[in-house]
Amino acid sequence: MIVGISETSFESGKVFTFTYSYNKELSKTQTIYETLGLRNIKFKRMSKFEQASFLDSKRSEFIRRGIVQALECFGDNNASNQPDQIVIYRDGVGGEQFQEKYLERELPELQKIIY
Repeated sequence: MIVGISETSFESGKVFTFTYSYNKELSKTQTIYETLGLRNIKFKRMSKFEQASFLDSKRSEFIRRGIVQALECFGDNNASNQPDQIVIYRDGVGGEQFQEKYLERELPELQKIIY
């Protein structure tokens, strides 16, 4: 299974995208996305730390839902079998963010769901 996770910022919010293959030939894919508007007054009144925590929480929830959906879809299309390997491409984080966001937060959560 190939998984692509992306996060894009725009003026008034963020878009989280999760794309995955669900057959052994890697030829069938599905994409889910979530748009998160950040212009509401409640978000603007949060401290930078609270905003970062809020976004981390929303990102984690989205990724968790995405991997669960991907594994269920793969099983439904492959006689209840699960993929032998999962390759994850992560876009939208780099440098220190990669270490902090992905390796320390997202990867352990993904491993809990997959294993």
